[in-house]
Amino acid sequence: MQANILRLVAPLLILVGALGGCAAIEQQEAADTQAATAAAALPPDLERRFTALDANGDGFIEEREVWADAEVDRRFELGDINFDGKLDRAEFEELVDSDSTSRRAELRK
Repeated sequence: MQANILRLVAPLLILVGALGGCAAIEQQEAADTQAATAAAALPPDLERRFTALDANGDGFIEEREVWADAEVDRRFELGDINFDGKLDRAEFEELVDSDSTSRRAELRK
């Protein structure tokens, strides 16, 4: 009888443990994101431009959001350094720095 109970309870214990681990991972990821955002603070003029382009306010500029800025729209793919389909603040800052973007364009040829 104890073996039957153990067979029933063991999966539940594993699930509870996994859920607890997921919550801890999510908390760490949120803390990492906040730290990265703080570390990647932009100069005020670039922050205003970034915020204006970030239509949904998620802290990233997605390709569908850049239509309002011809320069960023034209060079979006060069700025998306990690190829995730969006620009974070650091990628945006690099993108508007024409020297950095020109070097990346040469490397991708």
